[in-house]
Order: sequence, then C-alpha cells, then structure tokens
Amino acid sequence: MNFNENTEEKIPQTVILTEEVNLGFGVCKCIDFLKTHGGVDDGIKEDDEIDLDRVDDLGRTIKPLEQYRMMCHRFHGKNPSKNKIKRTNKLRAQDILKLRMSFQDTPLGMINTAKKLMVEQHKPFLDVKLEKK
Repeated sequence: MNFNENTEEKIPQTVILTEEVNLGFGVCKCIDFLKTHGGVDDGIKEDDEIDLDRVDDLGRTIKPLEQYRMMCHRFHGKNPSKNKIKRTNKLRAQDILKLRMSFQDTPLGMINTAKKLMVEQHKPFLDVKLEKK
C-alpha cells in the first residue's frame, strides 16, 4: 500500500466538550462530571476475583481451617500447645510419605525391597523363614 501526499485518510476526531459546562465550586462536581463523560475510572472491577492463598514453610498451600487457627493464634498472642505441634508435625510427615510413595508400593517400600532381595538371591520367589540360622 503506497502512501502518497494526495491520498489522506480522514480520521474522525471526537469532541469531548460540545459546550462549556459550569462546574461550580468543589472537587466533587468536577469528579462527577468526569465520571459521566468517561474521564475518571472508579477502579472497581466486578469481574476480577482475588484469591489469597497462604503457604507454609515447605511451599504448600494451607487449608482454610489451618489458616483460621493461625490467624487466631496471632490475634490472641497464644501459641498452640506442644502436643498439638507434635500432632501437626506428625500429620505433615505422613503427608510427605504419601506424596513420595508410589501407587504400586506400600508406604514402607516393602515391594521394592522384596524385588531387590529376589535379584540378590537370583530366585524368582522370596524365601520367608521364621527361624534364624
């Protein structure tokens, strides 16, 4: 497409003020005028959803009930008891074991150890004896 000096595209210019408006005194009337003519944005967007997720030390999202408990402890200035801390640490350790566990094995990894023993013994089965030699 060649742009020559003879061919000019006419761009429609929008007129913001067709006539002068008496705003009177005060900032409020000026802001109302700008809102009606689209000069000021309220900053309120109804489509946006804000979702705050709290994260623990390991980077996992915390459940809403645990978030509430943490908020209450901070507000009242009391920390959870020693037994509750032990219980939560135990539950976290179990969750970590569940994540590390494969679906084909037990939590302690017994199937993998049995396979290793069969390879070491060069047998297609595993000898389980109750008596010691």
